[in-house]
Amino acid sequence: MNRLTNTATQHRKVPRNVNKMSATLLLVTLLASGAGQALTGVHPTGVNINRHGVSTVFLTFQGTVGETPGAAFWCMRLNATAATVTRTNPCVQGSIIGTLPARLDLSRASGPSGAITLPEGGTNDGRVNTTDIMTIPASVARRALQAARSGGASQFFYVREFFSSDGSRSFTSVTCRMAGTGARTPFALTNVDTWFVGHEAAGITFLSGGEAVPPSMARIRYTGTGRLRGRWEAVMPGEPQPTELDLLPAASLPVELRGMQKPYTVLSRFDVFLPPTGSFDLPGPPPDRLPTRLRGAYRLLLRIDATGDKEGDSNTLFGVAQSGGVAGFPMPVLRYYVGNPTGSNPANAALSLIGPPDHALVTAAQPLYLSWKDSPGGPPLQLQLKDDSEVLVFSATLPPGTGHYLVPAHVRAGLPTSVHWRVVDTRLEGRDSGWQSLQLEAGVTN
Repeated sequence: MNRLTNTATQHRKVPRNVNKMSATLLLVTLLASGAGQALTGVHPTGVNINRHGVSTVFLTFQGTVGETPGAAFWCMRLNATAATVTRTNPCVQGSIIGTLPARLDLSRASGPSGAITLPEGGTNDGRVNTTDIMTIPASVARRALQAARSGGASQFFYVREFFSSDGSRSFTSVTCRMAGTGARTPFALTNVDTWFVGHEAAGITFLSGGEAVPPSMARIRYTGTGRLRGRWEAVMPGEPQPTELDLLPAASLPVELRGMQKPYTVLSRFDVFLPPTGSFDLPGPPPDRLPTRLRGAYRLLLRIDATGDKEGDSNTLFGVAQSGGVAGFPMPVLRYYVGNPTGSNPANAALSLIGPPDHALVTAAQPLYLSWKDSPGGPPLQLQLKDDSEVLVFSATLPPGTGHYLVPAHVRAGLPTSVHWRVVDTRLEGRDSGWQSLQLEAGVTN
C-alpha cells in the first residue's frame, strides 16, 4: 500500500512540473498567435504604499506580447475584482483621483524575445511582458487618504490600459493599501540629493590640477526597509556620457536590461542595511580615490544595484525580478572640472578689461564690442552687464580664452543708456575683472 501510495505520489509530481512548463509555453503560443485576450494579469496584485508621500513599486504586466501600454491612473472604486483583466475601464465613474504623469512613465517591454520555441514549431518574436514602475505622487496618496477619512475604503487602485494591434483594449488593476513608510512597504527610493561638501550650491565644482576633490554625500529618502547596495563610479574626460537608462537604478529596469548599463571606473562599493526610518546619508567615495590626473570635466555617478525585497519583488513568468532599491527617476550626477595646476595655469592670472575704455561713449552706429585679457585653460567665464540700480540686465557664459564678445543688436537695443560691465569666472570664488562703465547712445535698431 505504501509502495502504491509512493508511486502515485511520484506520478503526481512529474505531471505538475510538466504542466507548469506546458502552461507557460501555451500562454506564449496563445499570445504569439493573437488568440484570445493577450493581457493575462499583473504581479504583484497588491502592495502597501505610503499614505503620506511618494511610493514607487516595480510591476510586471504578464502576457502583453504585441500590446502597447496606454493610460495609467488611480481610482477609489472598481466595478470588477482587483487584478481581473477586463475589456472596459473597471473604475467606477467619478472615482478617478489621478493619472500617471508622462515623465514618470517608465514602462518597457520585457521578457525573452525571438528565442522561445513554441510547441507547434516556430518562435515568438514579441516580448512577453511589460514592466512598469508605478510612482504614486504624494497628491494622489493625499486624495485617497482624505477619501478614507471621509468614510471611504482604506485602499485604492492603479489601473493600466493596453492596446492590441486590432484596436481592442484591455485593463487590469493593482490594489494600493494605504500604510506608512515602514517595513511592510516596498523598499524604494523616493528622492536622492548629492553634493560636494562645502559646494552644495555649485552646479559644477572647479579644481586646479593637484587640488583634492572635496568629500561627497548623498541624502536618500526611501520607503520600506532593505539592503542598499551599489557603487560610486567616475566618468573620465572624453568617455561616452551616461544616458538616462545608465543612471536609473538597476531595479527600475527589466531584468534583461540590467546588465546593459555602461560601466565606468569603480571608485568604491557600499552595502548597507537601511532600517524603516525613511532617510539615510550615504558618504561618497574617499576623496583621494577621485581622479584628477587629466584636465577636463569629470562626473561622479551613484549606481544602485537591485536587491531582494519580499514586499515588492515581481513574478515575470520566467523568474522573480528583484525590486529592492527601485526608483522612478535617474540618479543625480555630481560634476567637477580639473584645470591646470595652481601657479602654472594662465587662467589663475587676474582678468582685466581692454575695451571700450571706462566711461566711454558708444554711439548708435558703433557695435557694442567688449574685450578683455584672458587665457585658455581655466573654467568658463561669464560676461555680466548691470544698470545703475545694480540690476543684472544681461549675461553670457563663454569658454575660457575667448577674450571678446559682440553684444547682439537686439540685446543692445534693450539696454539702458548707462551700463556697467565685467567678466568673472564661474568658480564659487573665482576671478573678477572689476566693473567698468559705458554710456550707450539710444537709437540702435535690429
